Amino acid sequence: GGYLQRGQGYSYLPAPGKIEFAELIRPEHARKAIWSLTQKHDYVLVDLKNEIDEITLTTWETSNQIWLLVHPELGQMLALRKILDLMDKLKYSDKVKIVVNGVGRPGTPPIDEIKALVKKPFLTIPHAPDDAVLTSNQGTLFVKERPDGELATAIGNLGRAIRGEEEVH
Repeated sequence: GGYLQRGQGYSYLPAPGKIEFAELIRPEHARKAIWSLTQKHDYVLVDLKNEIDEITLTTWETSNQIWLLVHPELGQMLALRKILDLMDKLKYSDKVKIVVNGVGRPGTPPIDEIKALVKKPFLTIPHAPDDAVLTSNQGTLFVKERPDGELATAIGNLGRAIRGEEEVH
């Protein structure tokens, strides 16, 4: 009943408050929760932990889209290749999309190198610390303060891609 929290224009189901409660969640619970949420919401976003377990596999199976978020670092790019291979074997390739977050951060590979490593279309979110700090430090929304900025534009592109209004390339 009262687990779903309300935000301005959205609802969310927070993670359990104690780790021991999280360990009680089973794949069938995840499936029922996702199904129930999709009956009342246009979009259901599930933030999964960074490991593959039965809950992850159940969520992937239940999902229409699977978005993988990676940073442009060699270790993460290599791990992404392994995940994409697994997704291919599980026949989820058609619903997998990729977001590379922090493109252009000093010390990270250039975009051409990232394209060679990923070998699949992806969206990018730029390294834009000046924009991001508006939200984290000042509590203002960068999409309102700097609507034409690189970061706001990238987030808008991501939203349109999730809604199917924009191609991932």
